[in-house]
Amino acid sequence: MDDRLTFIAELHPQHGGELSVLLEMTRRCAMAGADLMKVQLYDEAFLGPDWAYLVLSREELETFANTCQDLGVDWSASIFTRDRIAWCEDLGMTSYKIASRTVTEDPALCEEILALGKPTYVSLGAWEQDGPPFPDATNVTYLHCVSRYPTLPADLTPRHFDFSGHVDGFSDHTLGTAAMEKALAHGATVLEKHVTFDQGGVRPTERAHACSITPDQLSDWLPGARELARLVRTVGA
Repeated sequence: MDDRLTFIAELHPQHGGELSVLLEMTRRCAMAGADLMKVQLYDEAFLGPDWAYLVLSREELETFANTCQDLGVDWSASIFTRDRIAWCEDLGMTSYKIASRTVTEDPALCEEILALGKPTYVSLGAWEQDGPPFPDATNVTYLHCVSRYPTLPADLTPRHFDFSGHVDGFSDHTLGTAAMEKALAHGATVLEKHVTFDQGGVRPTERAHACSITPDQLSDWLPGARELARLVRTVGA
């Protein structure tokens, strides 16, 4: 693990299916200091017709990847359908994300992604066992997660802030930033949070707006978070 805080900006689906919004979110998050820009890749059949407007085409993904390259930031994607792996490989994606639901619903897809040998972030929101879901994989960074939008304080337990074992990060769906700060104080080195331009834009197909951070909030918050992470590494969690 790199000796620094890695912040993953989850841009999907808060872009609302608009490529121009996605690209502006990418630019603003890069200016705010985010390390990794992330989207979600699936076909229209995966979630159904109500979510079809959120599907990224191959051309849109390439434009997003090129924008990240121009900005000097890395990009990644959660893969939900197999054919999107080829898109990412063709475009030179250097790391993958496996969503909580995929861990339990499609372990074969997970194994296919892990077999690529690239760094892979895995959320554990649907994993209820004590050990890691992929114990033989050496290219995985696990993230504690609660798959609820928003996650309430009562949904969190001490286990979600235990970074003494195989888990290094925290994927945050709570309101505000307090849970991320608690995770940092307990030793998390990777944080993931949804980003939005409109925290009031919640709809059935875009549930994460309320628990997202805006680019301006991220710009204000991230320098202090990095300082907290450095302090914890220096004196211990």
